[in-house]
Amino acid sequence: MERLTVSIFGAGKDAVAYGLIAARKGHRVLLWDKEESLLRRMDEARECEGLDGHRFPDDLRLVTSLEEAAREADLLLLAEPVYLLRERMGSLGPFLSGEQIALHMAKGVERRGKAGIRRVSEIVMEECCIKKVGALVSPSTPVERLSGEPGAAVMASPYREVVARVKDILTTPSFQVFQSPDLVGVELGAALTEVFAIACGVADGLGYGSGTRALIVTRSLTEMARIGEALGAQAATFSGFSGLGCLVSAVGSSEHASYAYGLALGGERRDASTAVPSLDGLQTVQAIDPFVRRRGIPAPILTGIHEIVTGRRGSRETAERLVRIEAGREMDAVIGSLSCDPQSVPHGPRGGEG
Repeated sequence: MERLTVSIFGAGKDAVAYGLIAARKGHRVLLWDKEESLLRRMDEARECEGLDGHRFPDDLRLVTSLEEAAREADLLLLAEPVYLLRERMGSLGPFLSGEQIALHMAKGVERRGKAGIRRVSEIVMEECCIKKVGALVSPSTPVERLSGEPGAAVMASPYREVVARVKDILTTPSFQVFQSPDLVGVELGAALTEVFAIACGVADGLGYGSGTRALIVTRSLTEMARIGEALGAQAATFSGFSGLGCLVSAVGSSEHASYAYGLALGGERRDASTAVPSLDGLQTVQAIDPFVRRRGIPAPILTGIHEIVTGRRGSRETAERLVRIEAGREMDAVIGSLSCDPQSVPHGPRGGEG
């Protein structure tokens, strides 16, 4: 196995867990974060808060030099919020080469202009010389990944080298990395999941039962497919890990920022404004809402969440309006794409999440 250097930008639990996996497999890991005080605390403890008991091996080193982390990387793992990434890639640009790989874990998109959208892979290629890009999405939690519980991720890239290297670095006996050729769909699925997790939280906060939750999850899948197809994605992708998988994982989890934020909004608590939302989730709904309205894409759940988070309507009023929408064909956006899907076999020559 070739020993590679993986540089991680953003020291959150999710990214650190991947760093630990890579280091345990013999790769060299450099961990950088904009908060040097956080790096110092982690270096002193040799572990990450929230991942207690998972000590940093010698092959995982914390660095404060952005240049060192960038120049020495074979693979860059980008784990900061979307709103920071354009500036970060601009700063990294002078230290990078076109031979390096950039893999991101972002769950959001950037709004450009009145109704424009930029995915993270597009931001990376606009701001630096790297072209070998990919996205990594998993419904598994960091603790699950490190504890040996069965789990998986999907890795999307148009480059076979990127897919092969990421699979080699992160696959373990209990954690599988599936592949997908649909980079657009995987990126959008991860981003849209944050929006629909807010919706599920709102419904639970209002006291609705499992049937309402099932309604939101299934109709969210349809809205993801409609939006995704309009942006060049394959509808079937949203039934995989980055769409349905992550949404199922988020629902009911108080640790999921977007779901917890929706729960507070649904409870219509006076302190809902103090709940900490996923910044990527808010940025995504604010970017996608004008896009779907301009294109005339039916997405009542997404636009309803936009009205709630912007204070235009209350949670209960929005829910009551949604149930009055005339029902059409159940699988109108996805029925053709989800049947006889040639990408349904994991690890095939052209990918597919399985």
